[in-house]
Amino acid sequence: MFKNSAVVQYINFWPCGWADESGYTKRSFEFAKKHGVGIGGPDILPYNKPHMNNAYRFLNENRGKLDLVAMAVQEPDFEYDSPVTGKPYTRQEFVELDNSRLALAAMATMVPGPQIAAGPRTPEPAQKSADRPSS
Repeated sequence: MFKNSAVVQYINFWPCGWADESGYTKRSFEFAKKHGVGIGGPDILPYNKPHMNNAYRFLNENRGKLDLVAMAVQEPDFEYDSPVTGKPYTRQEFVELDNSRLALAAMATMVPGPQIAAGPRTPEPAQKSADRPSS
């Protein structure tokens, strides 16, 4: 069952601390590497110290060692201001964080916010055969 599916464990914070004081995040990453489990998480928040000191740190340290890394920019993330600019996060900040620290295979957005829509245009999705004009 699910032989062609990828398994992704969301790792954001453990209830016992913001900087992996108990070592749970480190152990979770070690387990993922050993067993081929992907790592993911909600809330891509560039420059946010709790995130940078926790899961993002381990994603950076394990760059190229994990089978899959996938994260989401969720609706509330568009409401936060960047600690660097004091303005709402931009698409470019999400992309730069990915390139510099996260190395994501997939970045999902839950709600298309103006910060994402303002970026470079992506190819249109393929039309379903029923939607294609007949020739």
